[in-house]
Amino acid sequence: FCEQLTLEGIDNWRLPNPYELMTLSSFSETDQNMIHELFQDSSSANYLSSVTSLGFFDRGIGFTFFKDTGLTLYEKNYPYRVRCVSGTELKPIYNLVDNNIVEDKSNGLIWNINDSGDKLTWDGAISYCENLTLSNFSDWRLPNAKELASIIDYNQYNPAINTQYFNITENDGYFW
Repeated sequence: FCEQLTLEGIDNWRLPNPYELMTLSSFSETDQNMIHELFQDSSSANYLSSVTSLGFFDRGIGFTFFKDTGLTLYEKNYPYRVRCVSGTELKPIYNLVDNNIVEDKSNGLIWNINDSGDKLTWDGAISYCENLTLSNFSDWRLPNAKELASIIDYNQYNPAINTQYFNITENDGYFW
């Protein structure tokens, strides 16, 4: 559908990746109003992305707006809505700063290479980040949902993170 689309003289449309779909969401209750203002024909629905799930080959990765906003697996043979995108694909561009941190040049975020080492509650995770001093940085914070999702590597499975840049203590798939 997207490859055949021409709008306003633009003919290089494609399916967005999940991160690009997430840029349309602020993960708040105001999303519904914002999305409806920007896209008059939007509905509270799942939207397809260009990515197939490596863990479930019969499924793709999409994004649900409004109710239960977030990434979702969808069945490839079931029809879903499409929101095409044009332009350079948004994806991480990692730069190893030192043995402790990596910078994502696509969004300016600096990440701790290592996870906390222990499972933490949400409050514990906030406290851990706020009290962390690493590589002369002391302004660490817990990432929001969109930021955390930006380090998902859709070409990897179990863990779905680029292990060339990030170390995981225990691979149980859950992170704050």
